Amino acid sequence: MGYKASIPLVVLSLLSLAVQVYGEPVAQAKPSWAQAVAEARAAAKAIAQAGALDSGVLAAGQPARKISVDLTGWDEMWLCVRAEGEDRGRESAVWGEPVLVDKDGKRTPLAKMGPAVLKIGRGHLRTSGRDNKPIAAGGKEYASALWHRPGEMMYKLGGRFVRLEAEVGVEASAGKKVALRFRVQRSSVLSLWDRLAAEYPLECDWLIQDLRAIGVAVHAPGSDAEEYPVRFVSDRAEAELVAKLVQHVTSEISGEQARATANGEQARPLNESRPLNEARPQSANALEAYVEACRRRRVQRLRPLLDHCDKIVFTKHFNMGGSHYAYTEAVSDGVAERNFRAGTALCLLERSGDDYRVRTLLEDDKGVIRDPAVSYDARTLLFSWKKSDREDDYHLYDMDVASGSVRQITSGLGHADYEADYLPNGDIVFNSTRCVQFVDCWITEVSNLYTCDKDGKFLRRLSFDQVHTNFPAVTGDGIVLYTRWDYNDRGQIYPQGLFQMNADGTNQTEFYGNNSFFPTTILHARGIPGTQNVIAIATGHHSRQTGKLIVIDPSKGRQENEGVQLAAPLRETRADRIDAYGQDGELFQYPYPVTARTFLVAYHPWGWEDRDPKFGVYFMDIDGRRELLASDARISCNQAIPVAPRKAAAPRPSPVNYAKKEGTFYVQDVYVGPGLAGIERGTVKKLRVISLDFRPVVAGGNGNGGPAGGAFVSTPVSTGNGCWDPKIVLGEAEVHADGSAFFTAPAHTPLYFQCVDENGCVVQTMRSWATLQPGENAACVGCHESKNSAPIPYTGATQALKKGAQPLAAFHGPSRGFSYAKEIQPILDKHCIRCHDDRTRKLAVKAPVEPGRRSAIDVSKACQIVPIHSTWRYTMVKPADGWHKEDFDDSKWQTGQAGFGHVGNTRWNTPDICIRQAVTLTADQVKQINCIAIWHDEDAEVYINGVLALKVTSHRDDYTLMPIDAAGRKALRAGKNVIAVSCKQTGGGQYIDVGLADDMGLLFPRPVVASAGATEPPATPGVKKAFSLLGNEVRDERAKRIWSDSYIALTNSSSNNGSEYRGHSNDLVNWISVQSVPSMLTPYSAGACRSRLITMLRDGHNGVKLSRPELEKIACWIDLLVPFCGDYFEANTWSPKETERYEYLMKKRKEQAELERRNVREMLQQAGR
Repeated sequence: MGYKASIPLVVLSLLSLAVQVYGEPVAQAKPSWAQAVAEARAAAKAIAQAGALDSGVLAAGQPARKISVDLTGWDEMWLCVRAEGEDRGRESAVWGEPVLVDKDGKRTPLAKMGPAVLKIGRGHLRTSGRDNKPIAAGGKEYASALWHRPGEMMYKLGGRFVRLEAEVGVEASAGKKVALRFRVQRSSVLSLWDRLAAEYPLECDWLIQDLRAIGVAVHAPGSDAEEYPVRFVSDRAEAELVAKLVQHVTSEISGEQARATANGEQARPLNESRPLNEARPQSANALEAYVEACRRRRVQRLRPLLDHCDKIVFTKHFNMGGSHYAYTEAVSDGVAERNFRAGTALCLLERSGDDYRVRTLLEDDKGVIRDPAVSYDARTLLFSWKKSDREDDYHLYDMDVASGSVRQITSGLGHADYEADYLPNGDIVFNSTRCVQFVDCWITEVSNLYTCDKDGKFLRRLSFDQVHTNFPAVTGDGIVLYTRWDYNDRGQIYPQGLFQMNADGTNQTEFYGNNSFFPTTILHARGIPGTQNVIAIATGHHSRQTGKLIVIDPSKGRQENEGVQLAAPLRETRADRIDAYGQDGELFQYPYPVTARTFLVAYHPWGWEDRDPKFGVYFMDIDGRRELLASDARISCNQAIPVAPRKAAAPRPSPVNYAKKEGTFYVQDVYVGPGLAGIERGTVKKLRVISLDFRPVVAGGNGNGGPAGGAFVSTPVSTGNGCWDPKIVLGEAEVHADGSAFFTAPAHTPLYFQCVDENGCVVQTMRSWATLQPGENAACVGCHESKNSAPIPYTGATQALKKGAQPLAAFHGPSRGFSYAKEIQPILDKHCIRCHDDRTRKLAVKAPVEPGRRSAIDVSKACQIVPIHSTWRYTMVKPADGWHKEDFDDSKWQTGQAGFGHVGNTRWNTPDICIRQAVTLTADQVKQINCIAIWHDEDAEVYINGVLALKVTSHRDDYTLMPIDAAGRKALRAGKNVIAVSCKQTGGGQYIDVGLADDMGLLFPRPVVASAGATEPPATPGVKKAFSLLGNEVRDERAKRIWSDSYIALTNSSSNNGSEYRGHSNDLVNWISVQSVPSMLTPYSAGACRSRLITMLRDGHNGVKLSRPELEKIACWIDLLVPFCGDYFEANTWSPKETERYEYLMKKRKEQAELERRNVREMLQQAGR
């Protein structure tokens, strides 16, 4: 197919103008938007008349088609692909062997040239197939090719080439109903729209939002030039459409005035004498009438903002984030992922009549300015500035608003200070990498919260957190809200909840979502004036700092979607479990509430479909009505904050006393709250207190996987699937008979707690951490109680209060990092290796199915003692309280055979169902039952004799086995038993069926002793050879650790050719999955309490008698998630370069800590202490 085209020269005044920020003065007069649209349409007509190479429709499976296009005189070449088939979303276009030929016959592969413009949605432009295989189309493979989704690409030719040669077709793996049309053009209607939007951002944004409002589908430019808004520059018959737009806008103005009147607000004139329904109908251009109506509406919409402030500060910078939303530090001495793109400005929107104009305060083409904040008297702007990629770091600066003078507040090469806000007393809270830590699951620096005074003095650390904290923002009542990534002993993808603390760093606690899958991440949160609510964005884990706008009302609940609602507009909100949540369609960043219903926000109407979206600053209301305030076609405009005085919260008395090194924790009653639901009083004897040590270096790695996902683990301290960090057992506190506990603990230390029973086994564990400030007295009601609960009324003091705060009792020695080689191996050497010394044998066990994880278990292979598909009493209306208890009367309920759902034996199509069944069990059957066979869609609870035995969330697609917790098993008895089940459905399918079973080794495999070639029975007295429990070295090249025989055996670790060992929780040694779900686990769900090793040793396995301290150490090791190293340096095989890096970073950490100690001493001296 040959083709030659020429195009008339159309001079467009709109294309000759330089790109400007909306509202800034322009050097020359611009034509009106209506005139610019007319000129763009003239250019579009010229493009259409010139024609283009058109392949016609090519369907999947058809042979590729050869093309040849004459490019003589072309400065640009546009390659355009449009979807034509029924199967949308799976289209893959291929340009096979594309070559540009110059006048001398030299051939340049197009795959080696990068496009100047790429508009193909969120897809990538690929030049090779997956796994480096050739790209194929129409039954042919190409060594050189371009692969992409439908859209347009532009290549700069500069008149150098005379011909394009290629073959075009649909990729071989595309769907059968995929069809594409290929075009090669000298220009593009898409470029006309892009330039129009760059020059007239306000008018184009009005068009986009109003087209959507009247029901016209609007798509990202590049997805299809035949769709709006791109179609608008080539559509000639738009008169009826524009008339609808005018009608919509004028009716909206009238509606807003009516709402204002209904709310008792005094209507103010719009500086326009004509009635609202007369938008110059006699105008020669209907578009002029539309624009005029929009301007009048804009005046009305901006009134709340104009009443609030005359000035608004904002920044221009690249879209923050990297492979994870928090990776924005770009530390100058960082060695791995660093996200930095130079080019920035600090700008001010200033009132001009009924609108705002932009003034640039500060520009830097080599640096980045970010995170503005405004002092309470509005006289000073605070911001972070990094002036060079490798020769500077983000540090805090302030600017005097009146004079524009700039002052640096913090400094120090190798430390990044950013995301700052003013505290009510004039001090500053900010995020910083001065903690010198690295994330557990990648190779990037960590930031924690710090504070200093307004001059940068007395700088010191406030939070001591595992990984990132982000975006501290001070509410009207002086509370600091911030995002905390939080995954101690659980999966890392979902727990990025919203936390709160006092201005002095005390009371660091959850505000929302720390036990939630949803929202994946809560970011950019700020308090809404006059309410307890918060506005924020819900975003993802592997995503940038963009997402969906949400309003959080904590009074409705604090987990999942209980108190979260998507906004702009307010709408139904599902609790979705999505890693990169909120990255499709329109995107929001940095909301700042102005009133209870209006806010400033950075926004883009179609987000990542535009590949590199340039966000604009908008004023928006909770229903999504918006007005653009500032935009720049070259760079995003972000982080708008009013420059207006506001009242500072009254200062609170601070308990912080830096002369002290400790604080106290008080628990009123550990049995209150869901954490110990179903556990009898008196079960918990102690609270074990453990501190965490966070990694200072990246050296080696392994991996983990489980119900919450999987991860790479940097600088591992355990086999894969073991704990993330070293665990330091500080000691144990007494839990009194009334459930109370009161003890002292070190300040400035991340601590977590475990409820321990009389056997030294953990009943419940925290899977998060708490931090005290010096002198702080922290208190909680119970175990994981809701933050909305109140303390229990007591007539007198609890037993713990009467006794007073006690020091922690030592755990068999001084506090120390729990080292397997130092704590466990000596016990094995003393008692076990006389039999377990054969390195040719191994302990062969199968990993159990992780509780809460989808599985392929064949339930029919279990021994079903109470079978599935049995007959139940059921009701689909809410039953009376106590419906799950044994003595409840269910005689009026209906009877039906399970399962219940859309499909199954009994139809269930309401949101809720409760089912009950009475069964008679023998004593032997009670001993056998260890799991529940269940198919649930969605959330379900199973009770045995009134005791909660299993709680599950989300849904499954088939039957599986789930372990019964200890309380549920204890509730079973010989004779009559009542099983009660509830299930809730919110959308999609629904189904519930339950049975009780003996897993027969499917869920908790029975361990056996195996040699390399055969399986042998377990060791018995007199057997002198068994698998090795020696301390002999086992090198792990990937993890860069030296494990031991016994550690590898007990953790059931397997390796890939002697590298990257990964452990598997099993019946012998059963520990909580390091990838456990963020939602709360049931008591006794896993750990030493479920490990046969503990039972065997307690019962005197092969005559071995361990002391109580020895048993408690082994139980503790299991409940700490099988750590091997007591610190990061132990048992390493690092290279000299890695050791040098470790020493450099440890020195950096110690120097910063010493600097903070000096700062504190100086602060105390100044305060006269």
